[in-house]
Order: sequence, then structure tokens, then C-alpha cells
Amino acid sequence: MDRSDRTTAFVLFWTFWAIYVLGAIGTLGMLFFGFGSVRDTERPTLTNAFLVETAVAIVALFYSLWRLRRGDKSQDSEGSNDLVAANARLKREKETLEVEAVKRDALIQTFQSQVARTNRNPPADYHDAIVALCSPNADTEVDDIVRRLFLDPVADRDKVQDVLSEVGRMKRAGDLYVHSQLNPHSVRLSIR
Repeated sequence: MDRSDRTTAFVLFWTFWAIYVLGAIGTLGMLFFGFGSVRDTERPTLTNAFLVETAVAIVALFYSLWRLRRGDKSQDSEGSNDLVAANARLKREKETLEVEAVKRDALIQTFQSQVARTNRNPPADYHDAIVALCSPNADTEVDDIVRRLFLDPVADRDKVQDVLSEVGRMKRAGDLYVHSQLNPHSVRLSIR
């Protein structure tokens, strides 16, 4: 039952309750407290009317508020059709989400394998450029290498880090060496 149905049921309940209470008070006042001009022949009719009014009130409340309709299955079949449709929609959404989860997991595994491969065999994109910029006869500042590659130390931070990593790898491999300990930021190209 959605909010508008509950609001409608609430309004109907209190409206019906107010009408019933007014009718019951009027009937009881006429029967037992002498309001109005009621003849003795009318008293059994008023008593029966009061009992019928109470029975109708109970039946109407069950009928309108709690939807307890005898033999009326149309509301239940509509509700069950709605439930079946909602259940089918939820199953489709679940299947879609499962497919998307499998795709996401495959992408994550692919990315993780690429990262693992990259860590084992780091790219040497800057190796040839560093070899071209360095000389075996003169010291080359690492900052000059970065500047000659037209990299901005702030904006191209990742690329600068790659250049510095490549210089470090080349030092460990023996392709570059530090000629003067007084200037450890300058390198020379090894002749092999």
C-alpha cells in the first residue's frame, strides 16, 4: 500500500467514524434519553436500525480499509501480477549486475597483470633520448636532461619521475656513471 492509498484510507476511516458516531449518538439519544418524539411502536425499529448500522459499519470498515472482500480476487490477482512483474524485473537487474561484476573483475585482473608485467619489465621510453642527450666526454646535469626533453617538473611530474627512474636504471646497468663525486647530479655516458 503506497502513501496515497494510506492517506485515502486514513481520511475515509475518520470520515466514516465521525458519521457513525453522530448517527449512533442520535439513535442512542432517541432510544434511551428521550431526545425527539419517538413513539413506543418506533423503538424496536430504531433498535434494529442501530444494530444494522453497527453491522454495516463493521463490514464497511473491513471492506474499505483492510480490503477483506469476500469472493473478490481481482485486487489480489492484480497485486500478484504486480509482484510477478516486479520479481521478473529484479531478476533481470540482478543478472545485469552479475554480468557487470564479471566484466569488472576481468578488467581488474587484466589491469593487475599489466601492472605486474610493467613492474617486472619497466618501460625504457626515455633510454634512447637520455643516450642522445648525454656525452662520454662531458658531464650532463640530470635537470638539463629533463629540460631538454621539454618536461615541466611541476606539470609533467610523472614523466619526470619516469626519466629519473630510467637514469637510475641506466646507472645500475652501467650505461651512465657519475664522473665527479663533487657533482653527483651530473652523469656521463659509458663507452662500451
